[in-house]
Amino acid sequence: MIKGTEMLYLYEVEIFKDGDFYIAVPFDFGGATEGFSKMECLEMASDLLTTEIQDQLMHGKELTEPTVDNEPQYGGKIYSFVIDTSLSSIPRMLKAEAARELGISQGRVSQLIRAGKLETFLYQDKAMRKGVYTKGLVMRLLTQP
Repeated sequence: MIKGTEMLYLYEVEIFKDGDFYIAVPFDFGGATEGFSKMECLEMASDLLTTEIQDQLMHGKELTEPTVDNEPQYGGKIYSFVIDTSLSSIPRMLKAEAARELGISQGRVSQLIRAGKLETFLYQDKAMRKGVYTKGLVMRLLTQP
């Protein structure tokens, strides 16, 4: 990790071809992602790593220690990714903004947060606000009847 206004995180991913798809498997996180082309797979791997790092930051978890010089496990190639992110770069909005986006009251947003249907996290600004994670908000919008 390299310190600055943002943080840089270095992680390795193995990318290999499986049938019609390219598969990306990170060494230091669970899960995998795929793409129809190697370039799409690389983009998806970057998004997966960013999401994993931001999730750990949002929940105050200690970040997974990166490993380097990994050997391929699936006969693919190893790619190194430098992810530039921080708590302040995570997409978020205030509860009032989330209420407007969803077309509901702020009280209903609070209920959704308490029920675990919308995710929030504390971020540091002058008021130490709690933000509604916008990726969760988008998923909520997509699943509404």
